Amino acid sequence: GEVRCWGYDNDGQSTPPTDLGSATALTGGTYHTCALKPDGEVRCWGRNNDGQSTVPSSSRPVVRAVAGGFHTCVVQDNGKTTCWGSNEDGQSTLPSGLGTTVSLATGGYHSCALNSDGELSCWGKNESGQTTVPTALGTITQVSAGYHHTAVLQSDNTVQVWGHNSDGQIDVPAELGSSTAVTAGGYHTCALQNDGAVLCWGFDTNGQATVPDDLDTVVAVTTGGYHTCVLESDHDIRCWGDNDEGQLDVPG
Repeated sequence: GEVRCWGYDNDGQSTPPTDLGSATALTGGTYHTCALKPDGEVRCWGRNNDGQSTVPSSSRPVVRAVAGGFHTCVVQDNGKTTCWGSNEDGQSTLPSGLGTTVSLATGGYHSCALNSDGELSCWGKNESGQTTVPTALGTITQVSAGYHHTAVLQSDNTVQVWGHNSDGQIDVPAELGSSTAVTAGGYHTCALQNDGAVLCWGFDTNGQATVPDDLDTVVAVTTGGYHTCVLESDHDIRCWGDNDEGQLDVPG
């Protein structure tokens, strides 16, 4: 479908290329944006000081792309992961023996991949333990990475989070029900529950962790640095949190 972006645009990250055409998936980093096209091509735009928007040439189509703080990672159709951009903390250097990737996440300065054997690997900056995978995890089905923390969804529909905890972003609320997705933002975390309700926790100075009480049933949730957006079952997009650059002002 058509790509629409809004919010901060000083580096052109909210201005899609005029020749982009249709896309099947979209991902946003700190100051850059990437789109996955129907033919498996990846296009990125915005800030490129670390090469994060310069997509390497490849003979294989991509099935998933994720934009991190200042780096980008993709999964090709053969399950191979490739990263490029900033590598100051090793976030773009894949560990050996990664295997076939089934879930991929990029944080501010780290990356994580879940392989087909159910093994989770994380690499990059680890000053808060965000790349140190706990040994007591169950079977993981999805991974998400925030600025300095990591969250996973397990096969029993429970959420586990680790890493930086300055604002309670890794303290999963006791009232969180059975969940179908988890997303780690800058310093907050959100989960989508089986009943279509969203619960968020962590840093909330801008209201990013305060879920509006008039949401309809939610089918998808995503978190930015200081804001949160959801897709409702009626296809409406709702956003809340920091709006200093118009990131909550969904185009009509």
